Amino acid sequence: MDSIIFEKAIKLKEEIDSHPLILHLNKIEKTMEDNKEVVALYFAKEKAISDYNFALSHFKENSIEVKNAQKQLYEAKLKLDSHPLIQEYYSCYQKVKQLYNHINNILFKDFGYKNIIDN
Repeated sequence: MDSIIFEKAIKLKEEIDSHPLILHLNKIEKTMEDNKEVVALYFAKEKAISDYNFALSHFKENSIEVKNAQKQLYEAKLKLDSHPLIQEYYSCYQKVKQLYNHINNILFKDFGYKNIIDN
């Protein structure tokens, strides 16, 4: 009995891994990783996060230093999120998330679980 369930689980994983949405999401991820502009925007956002955390640890929350660092972080994240590859990724990711929720609802509905994947 356990081997049958195990075999079916492996088959399900293979089917999910070969689903066009999953394949497309993987392709977008690889394209983003290889795109110098996206990588630069990502590192700019990471630096802005670091600068913001530094400002928070050394200045009062309502200080000009913290406000400036917060503004820089907002702008860095906005630039990254506005890039067409990132937009395409987010769009595809939402569809993949719906697919996973659908699968989870089918598999686990009898156990009272619903929309296990929310993030």
